[in-house]
Amino acid sequence: MVRVLHLRRLQDAGFPSDLDRQAVPRVAPPDPRHGAARRVRELLGVEHGTAGRAREFQPPREGQARQARGDERVVEDAGPRPAAEGLSADRALDWSGRVALVSGAGSNIGRAVALEFVRRGAAIVLAGRDEARLQRTLAAAGAPGRVLVRAGDLAQDGVAESLVARALEYFGRIDAVACLAGGGGGDQALLEQSPAAWEGLVRDNLFTSMRVARAALPALCASRGTILFTSGGGAWFPETNARHTAYATAKAALCRLTDQLAFELLASGVRVNCLQPGLVLNEDDLARVESEESVLGAPHALRASNHTPEQAAELALWLLGSASAPLSGRLVATDDPWWHSATRAELERIQADPHAYTLRRSVI
Repeated sequence: MVRVLHLRRLQDAGFPSDLDRQAVPRVAPPDPRHGAARRVRELLGVEHGTAGRAREFQPPREGQARQARGDERVVEDAGPRPAAEGLSADRALDWSGRVALVSGAGSNIGRAVALEFVRRGAAIVLAGRDEARLQRTLAAAGAPGRVLVRAGDLAQDGVAESLVARALEYFGRIDAVACLAGGGGGDQALLEQSPAAWEGLVRDNLFTSMRVARAALPALCASRGTILFTSGGGAWFPETNARHTAYATAKAALCRLTDQLAFELLASGVRVNCLQPGLVLNEDDLARVESEESVLGAPHALRASNHTPEQAAELALWLLGSASAPLSGRLVATDDPWWHSATRAELERIQADPHAYTLRRSVI
């Protein structure tokens, strides 16, 4: 009897009637009077009504600046910024009046996502462990009163909560959270790597993202916002040229966190998706590639498969923006050809399929 009631609840929540199949729920606008919606808001501390709605972000007027604390920086305007290389201007959506939080904003994909948010008019919170790298992103952004920097280890207790609290104090709302902090490393066989090092890589890639998303959930429920996680090497299939069990485990777990959290937030209006950026060499990797190319006198083999951070940023902002609605609980790759021109009807058809663009077992 308990199982029957549980299955009925899943069906009522948007799962297909064939519950023997694994599924990701179809997302529908929640009725705030519905018991499930009320329960989600109660658990997350968000009240329905004007008191629980996200405050509209008002950029400071000319000559004004919001007060920044000693560990934060706000920069002056550097003027309009051109579109990043590789980004199609016709897909640039206006983020004016909205606020995005980007973890891992100090380099590579995180920096590209942060800069593209600023270019599209958003206010932005830059988070990460490396203060110097965050300052470089800040300097590249150039936006009066629209960029806030907070450095810290987001895997530690209380750091993500403090970050979100300061963002809300400063901007009044959060509309999108891009969980991009993490990193590779640990290219050792399992027996050669210490448990502490293995756990550290999982913590940096999985737990950091979970903590940031969890801390921001009440604000995202108020704004009906979006969350983005990031997949990576080894999440879909084993890497044959590297021994990354910790990294692969963490990235695969983020894929499952995506579709499970999408279901849990079904009644809240918050969408959750996961980005698969493909190979994106960081600055140090590119320097090594260029060094080898100078010796070989020919393009490095990794050149052909490398993607730019800007390519990942374009997909990231699409998944975080309204153009990708109603997609939720989905795993989308930079190399997927369909998302560039997907229509609303096509997106609804994908969302109606519980297996489309998810990690699923293939039965033959």
